[in-house]
Amino acid sequence: MDNKPKPNSDETLRLLRESLDADVLTDAVTDAEVDQELREAGGDPAEIVKQGRAVVAQLLERRRLAWQGEARKKLAAQRALLQSPARRVERTRPQILAEIQRVRTDPALRGTAAMAFHNRKPEEASNEELEQMLEEFAMLKKLSTHGDTKDE
Repeated sequence: MDNKPKPNSDETLRLLRESLDADVLTDAVTDAEVDQELREAGGDPAEIVKQGRAVVAQLLERRRLAWQGEARKKLAAQRALLQSPARRVERTRPQILAEIQRVRTDPALRGTAAMAFHNRKPEEASNEELEQMLEEFAMLKKLSTHGDTKDE
């Protein structure tokens, strides 16, 4: 097994940059001289420029689209939450109304719950309608608590 320390890539890049700065990237060397050196080494300056531009364009496009991967992850997580089965609990009408009242005072759902009963009192709705609303509120609560992932 080789016990030599591995070169530090940052140091290697720094030395390479200094070497290029000293050899090529100065006003003392013209573009024509760089082209000539490349030709002598078997390279095609025009092709190297073309390939370099293609790499830069690809990297810029990758950077431009980078947000999509994270967005896909968040969307998948939220879809998974929405597809998780809701627990159906048998409740009496007084229990349903008490739960509706609790939801109406929940700070995370207060505005949504208020709008749900804007033109109608909970007492006027059927048990089935109220249960459906409670399921929807539970789903909204899940999304609001699990969907608020901060960008790191």
